[in-house]
Amino acid sequence: MANKTQPSKDSVADYLNTEEPLQKEEDCFQFLHLMEKLVGEKAKLLG
Repeated sequence: MANKTQPSKDSVADYLNTEEPLQKEEDCFQFLHLMEKLVGEKAKLLG
């Protein structure tokens, strides 16, 4: 079975900016930066 999940052109930052409360949004951005640093690539939205 083929994988139908494809990278989206939507912005990861725009998506994370919709999170509430503010502390959750800040935590998401911290995790995003940590994962990008560990993996060495920019994050992409899938869907």
